[in-house]
Amino acid sequence: STSVKRIGYAGLKDKRALTCQRISLWRPNEEKLRRFGVRGIALHHAQWSSQRIELGDLRGNQFTITIRNISGEKEEIEEKIREFARTLAQGVPNYYGEQRFGGYRDVTHVVGKLLLQGKIEEAVMTYLGKPSEGEEDAIAEARKNVLETKNFSRALVEFPDKLHFEVAMLNHLVKTPSDFAGAFQRLPKKTRFLFTHAYQSHVFNRIVAERVKKGLFYPMEGDILENGIPTALLPGSESKMAHGIPGEIEERILRDEKIDASLFKNTKMGELSSWGARKPIVLRANEFKLLEVTDDMFYEGKKCATVSFWLEKGAYATTLLRELIKE
Repeated sequence: STSVKRIGYAGLKDKRALTCQRISLWRPNEEKLRRFGVRGIALHHAQWSSQRIELGDLRGNQFTITIRNISGEKEEIEEKIREFARTLAQGVPNYYGEQRFGGYRDVTHVVGKLLLQGKIEEAVMTYLGKPSEGEEDAIAEARKNVLETKNFSRALVEFPDKLHFEVAMLNHLVKTPSDFAGAFQRLPKKTRFLFTHAYQSHVFNRIVAERVKKGLFYPMEGDILENGIPTALLPGSESKMAHGIPGEIEERILRDEKIDASLFKNTKMGELSSWGARKPIVLRANEFKLLEVTDDMFYEGKKCATVSFWLEKGAYATTLLRELIKE
């Protein structure tokens, strides 16, 4: 084992996928590395470097994805995917994908807003107790119990060890039941940064959805452009707002969220702080290809299609696939 502080990586990967990424290890024990064996993980192509890998260092991500259980004839499916590839040249809405919000739990942005508002106890209890669709019955019951009783000792018995973050919080709350800020600090630092990012992403998605709904998915007066593409707000303490109609949309969403820039200047918990940024509202895939359409071995009478593409960092394959599947 080694301290997580000695491990560097450029971004998080989906746990329900076969993924490959470069990581860095500071002064590893070479003999232990040669003997390393953990189910589901393999290490390859080791080389020495003077540079540590940090979050954000990657250019983008390459994807090869198979879409299953498709109805229709092969030629029809191929034509629909080629037609989608042509629309990609114009771009699709650049929404943040569900991973940004905690995957199936869909809780990270909710907790992030509460933390920014200084509602630390409510934030921690939401993280521990908010139920999630599709979660195991025993876990759902454990969440319900801790939310209703705040019996942290009981919760520590009921929560399975695989919920590492919840268990870490509960261990702290068993010792000091009123120290919810301390419980939050038990999460790894890189994880604590995700809560503000998730809430910013939620606001961004609302702005993009409003522009799509109003048919304003193109550059217009008042827009702040990046490489000719309109951007939308990721709110922060020094946010740069758009003007004109785009600015009105951003201001209206912030008012509706009851959030203002000052909340992102958090001196007590620096990992909640953010200057803010802007992000393009249009997603364009690079080198999108249809590799094949074949019979689906898992769904009788149905077809499956395999596509490949790569996306710039900060773009989500789930966003592109949602648009494709709609077709």
